[in-house]
Amino acid sequence: MGSRGQKLTRRQTLIMGGLGLGATTLAGVANAIPVGERHPIIHDALHALRHARKYLKEGAHDFGGHREEAVLEVDKTIHQLEICLRY
Repeated sequence: MGSRGQKLTRRQTLIMGGLGLGATTLAGVANAIPVGERHPIIHDALHALRHARKYLKEGAHDFGGHREEAVLEVDKTIHQLEICLRY
């Protein structure tokens, strides 16, 4: 086994490597979000809700009589999420 100085050097090397990997990962995440597009999960939810709304409106099913109310609730949710994106 090496001396204490060698262990500290290995530890420092591992720490520095971890910090470098973390910084690279954070930079990758930051680059994955287009400039000006905040809250990507809300954007994804809006896309899914709009798709579901279209499916409800154009579908052959009435979903046990719940289609009309479902469309209204989806519209309300879309509206609220659009408001959230302003902040």
